[in-house]
Amino acid sequence: MFKFIKKLLVLVFILVLQVLIYFIFIEPIITQWGASKEEVSMSMVGDNDNLNITSTRAIQIDANKHIIWQLLMQLGANRQGFYSYDFIEHELGNEAQYQSLNTSKNTNLKVGDIVHGSRNKGSALSVYNFPVLYVKPEESLVLENWGTFLVKSINEKQSRLIVRTQEKKSVNLWTSFKNHLIIPFHYIMERRMLLGLKMHSEQSNKFSPKNDLLWFGGVVSLFCLILLLFFRLKGILLKIIITSFFAILWQVIVFLFEPIFLYSAVLLVVICFILFKIWGQDTN
Repeated sequence: MFKFIKKLLVLVFILVLQVLIYFIFIEPIITQWGASKEEVSMSMVGDNDNLNITSTRAIQIDANKHIIWQLLMQLGANRQGFYSYDFIEHELGNEAQYQSLNTSKNTNLKVGDIVHGSRNKGSALSVYNFPVLYVKPEESLVLENWGTFLVKSINEKQSRLIVRTQEKKSVNLWTSFKNHLIIPFHYIMERRMLLGLKMHSEQSNKFSPKNDLLWFGGVVSLFCLILLLFFRLKGILLKIIITSFFAILWQVIVFLFEPIFLYSAVLLVVICFILFKIWGQDTN
């Protein structure tokens, strides 16, 4: 019993350490993912003094701003979806199927429209909607409960897409804590959305539902193997050093590296090799 409690305390220490690393090093990066200092500090049409700015993210797209704007006008579960992880969107009640912009019959969004986050409300894990507050064609779109989408032209063949997310200010510590917990999950979905918009605008097939599932499966499997490694290692110092090292790499793969399976695969091989070595020593 004492050994179990000691292992549990060591595990809690490692988890607390990872949380601190996330807040000190990871979160400042993901809240400004892809955005320049000028884009982070500039004012945007949807900025509201009653709301906190939680992130400003951006991506450069090798396409005319008109093409990107057309894709933004199709946001919504009852339209083209959110260009993010299909398997997650499906669980949220999004049954949209991507179509060619040439065949899409949806009209442009206008003030007062609702961008539905869930189409099938009966099967959705969470029902949410984004009322359209402001539209300046070919430039800015503001959604309530989300923020501002801004498309800036670099030249005829390149554009910048900037997304600023805002949330209601709260003095309630529990509400603030919950809002803070949402940031990494929102980032994972919004990053994939920006990459998805880039892919569709550039007519690329770099990301696909199959590749997304591989990435997700890779990071989940990696987390489980790191946990297994913790329990197989002997000695408190060894547990802390090696487990913390791989846990930091896990955060880097999830939050900072491109969301592809390759990085997880490499680390999975390394950890499996270490585990086989440990099991080999135990059997001798």
